[in-house]
Amino acid sequence: MLEMGETELAMGFTLDIPQSFFQQKLYSEHYVCLFHRNHPRIGSSLNLEKYLAEGHVHVTARGTGHWIMNKALDEQGICRDILVQVPSFLALAQIVAETDLIALVPSHMAKLLVRDMAVRYLPVPFPLPNYDIRQFWHERYHRDPCNRWVRSQVADIFCE
Repeated sequence: MLEMGETELAMGFTLDIPQSFFQQKLYSEHYVCLFHRNHPRIGSSLNLEKYLAEGHVHVTARGTGHWIMNKALDEQGICRDILVQVPSFLALAQIVAETDLIALVPSHMAKLLVRDMAVRYLPVPFPLPNYDIRQFWHERYHRDPCNRWVRSQVADIFCE
């Protein structure tokens, strides 16, 4: 959509954007484990044994780079009991808030979800790679004053 001019600015985590597009790092992100606030088996800490004993919700977000998390799990021999798969992070919080299932989510998302949902989060009990959230734009918009202004606003909000 960027290439065809249907979208002027994109934000997120993807490894599929060609290097010919302009991009700016907004912040570094990492995963946390999200679960129901009153989960019956997860207290104030989460170890690998507890993590593996639970049922999981898995997000299959296409067009993103979140597959690196699955690759890291595979490389460490960590096999989750995935009971539900969803195509995006949008429905995830509701599922986690109303079940005992747990999920791996980006930390910034988890911080937003704990405000409005009956969920909480803890660090993941094994190493996962951090990744960068970026904004991307096509060359045709690089010098456009409106696009430059929007990009600067986004950068002011998100940049570390």
